[in-house]
Amino acid sequence: MRTESPGPESAPDHTEFVTTRAGHLLHTETFEPATPSASTPRTLLMIMGGNAPCFAFPSPLCRAIADAGHRVVRYDHRGAGYSSPVHHPAESYALDDLASDAAEVVEGLRLGAPVVYGISTGGAVAQLLALDHPERVSGLVLMATSPDYNVTPSLPPESGLPLPGPEWRSLVESLAASPPTVHAEVVESFLDAWRVCVGPETPFDEGHWRGLVERTLSLPGNPTPGAHQGPAVDAAPPRTERLAAVRVPTLVIHGGQDVVLPPEHGRALAAAIPDARLVEIPELGHMFTPEFAPRLAELLVEHLESTPAPTVS
Repeated sequence: MRTESPGPESAPDHTEFVTTRAGHLLHTETFEPATPSASTPRTLLMIMGGNAPCFAFPSPLCRAIADAGHRVVRYDHRGAGYSSPVHHPAESYALDDLASDAAEVVEGLRLGAPVVYGISTGGAVAQLLALDHPERVSGLVLMATSPDYNVTPSLPPESGLPLPGPEWRSLVESLAASPPTVHAEVVESFLDAWRVCVGPETPFDEGHWRGLVERTLSLPGNPTPGAHQGPAVDAAPPRTERLAAVRVPTLVIHGGQDVVLPPEHGRALAAAIPDARLVEIPELGHMFTPEFAPRLAELLVEHLESTPAPTVS
C-alpha cells in the first residue's frame, strides 16, 4: 500500500493505493472527521457506478458527512480513475471480482465493517460485497441500482424488470451507430449521457458536468472508461433471491425520473432485502447533482447513525 499527499485542489485528507491479491492498484481517497460524532463514529465506503472515477461523488457530499463526525472513503474501480488500467477484452473479469476488490479495500485500509454506499453498478457491487463478504459490511445504502439489470439496454432482465427508458436506449444506440472520434465529440457524448442520467426535473449545470468530463478524460491509463464493466454486469446472474440473506440495515434510494433503471428496480430491490427502507425521490434521475448533496448527506448520516456499530471480536 502506497500513501500519497493530496494535490493542491484535492478535497480528501489523504489518498492511498491498495494492492489487491490480483495485482491491481486501487486508488482510495479518505475524508477524516475533524471531530468524531457524538454518537458512535462510523465509516462510509462509497462505490461509484458506470466505471466512473470516484470523484464523481462530489467532494462537498463527502465533506458534509465527515463534518457530521464520520470517516468517508471513496475509491476507483480497477480500470477507472487513478487505479490500474484494464486492457479489455484480454483482462475481462466478473462482477464478483469487483466485490472482491471492495473487500480488499476494506481490509487494506483496516476499515473493519463500514456502512457501504453504492450507486448504480456500485450498488450491485455493494450487494455482492454484503452477500459474499458479510463480515466486511455493517450496513448498506443502495442508490439508483437493482437486483437484476443489464448494461446492454436491449437485453431484458431475467426477472422481468423493465428495460431502460427510450431516452437512454436512444442515446446508447446512437453512440454505437456513430461513435465519437475527436475529443470535442467525446466530451459532448459524455455530457449527453450525464444529461439523460440527471433527468428532466433537475437543472443541468453544464459547467459542473463539463469539468467532470474533462477531468475524467485527462486521467492516465484508462482511455475507454466503462467499456469493460458492462460485460461483467451483463454476465452476472440476478441477485433477487440471494438478497433474502442480507442481514444488515439497508436503505434503498431511487429516483422517480430514473430512465436507466426505472423506479420498479428500486422497489424490487427493497422488497428483496429483509426490512429494507425505500426512499423514492420523485424529481431525482439516475445520478444526483451537487445541489442534491445536502439532502443526500442528511439521509446518509441518518442511516450511519442508526446502524449498530459492528461487534469487535
